[in-house]
Amino acid sequence: TISFSQHTKHIRAQLFPTPLTIMKFSSSFLALAGISAAAADSYQCPGSAAWVYAWAEVDVTTTASCDVAKAEVKARVAGSQDGTWTDPHNGGTYNELSDSSYLELSRTTANGQYTDKMDLTFTDSGTGCHIAGCSESQVTSIADFSTNYCNMRMLYCGEADGCTPVNGDLGSDETNKKTSVGASSTASDCFPSTTAAHEHNFVESVFHAAHDEAEVARRALRGSN
Repeated sequence: TISFSQHTKHIRAQLFPTPLTIMKFSSSFLALAGISAAAADSYQCPGSAAWVYAWAEVDVTTTASCDVAKAEVKARVAGSQDGTWTDPHNGGTYNELSDSSYLELSRTTANGQYTDKMDLTFTDSGTGCHIAGCSESQVTSIADFSTNYCNMRMLYCGEADGCTPVNGDLGSDETNKKTSVGASSTASDCFPSTTAAHEHNFVESVFHAAHDEAEVARRALRGSN
């Protein structure tokens, strides 16, 4: 018979592993580092200072022109700050970092603990627009529960997808999506229920905390060499 305290200890060991356990876990993913440490192809990506991190890439076409599409994206970004638009994916806050040959944005989680960055490149395609997007986590991560994908999808999705545009529907269609190993791109993850959102945030916090601890251990080892 397992006592309650033993059961609790076992659960804590599973959710909050020791630095040594985390290091062993992280080392098992070293073979993935070359895959998940950088988004590939010809996509414009923001980059990350993290050792290994999750990322996602998308290709989207819109019936709206690029000027209209970019204006809608910017309107949602601004709306997430002043409350005129709510990010369906757990209420994150977007910020515009730069706008040159591509639009660079950041998204901070509702609890303010984690920030991802993304680049969106708009290219005219007939009367419509092609959007190439790349989102990358800025902290050590492998699984991302579709977060990087949702970071971008929430900015161009339409009413048919369950989204609420600010200026108007873009008539968007995803033609390609790709993620790092361990990351995902499931549209339903972008619209969590209240209960699922709490569970998601808890698991995500535990996961990031474990990887933050692993990063500290890794830096300590580097400093001792």
